[in-house]
Amino acid sequence: DNQKEWTRTITAILTVKPEKAIRAPGGKGGWASFRKRIFMLVQGDFDNKELPVAFEKFVITLVLLNVFSMSFTWYGQPAYMDSFADAADVVFTAAFTLEMLLKITGLGLRQYLISPWNRFDATLVTGALIADALQGLSSLGINVDPALLRMLRIFRIARLLRLMRVSGGLNRLITTMFVSIPALANVGMLLFLFMYIYAILGIELFHNLPLNGEFINEDANFASFGTAMMTLFRCITGESYNGIMH
Repeated sequence: DNQKEWTRTITAILTVKPEKAIRAPGGKGGWASFRKRIFMLVQGDFDNKELPVAFEKFVITLVLLNVFSMSFTWYGQPAYMDSFADAADVVFTAAFTLEMLLKITGLGLRQYLISPWNRFDATLVTGALIADALQGLSSLGINVDPALLRMLRIFRIARLLRLMRVSGGLNRLITTMFVSIPALANVGMLLFLFMYIYAILGIELFHNLPLNGEFINEDANFASFGTAMMTLFRCITGESYNGIMH
């Protein structure tokens, strides 16, 4: 019981961090009044750790719709699906860009950048804008690496991480994972030790096997220590394990 209490205490210390207070914009006049309204729209009562405000719920809905629309692609799809995917990318990029601009307007750039989540959002929006710009250059006949465009598109799936912000269960799960990293490192070292031992045994027993088979070949063998370690690493993932074993 004492150890459990100590674990709970350490977990609480790791998870509780001081937060800077977010203040509404001051001043008088039309612009200041407009900023205050935007502040109430984007900030609301979210700092009270209650249920997210309507604006945050709307943004989360957009995130889910964006990821859902990304799933409507397949190899060899017709041209109208390409057009749909491009149009959806433009719409969602515009929506998230508008969200970023609203938050910067209401909070101010300094307070906006205080939050790691806001910096994360700004990074994703910037990447999406760069992808759209490169896509536009490609449509104009300028040579753009397609692999770079695909990478920037797939990077948008990271928006799903924003669900952690509104889900206490996900937050607790991630916190537990970080607290467990030292134990996972110990398990990893033990696994590496077993691989090290069996790589040496494999070299001693199977170093002279012919490398022209379907499973024992130039890429998977026990002729050298490095290749033996890579072969064992591949085996623990289950890749062609039965073939190598037989």
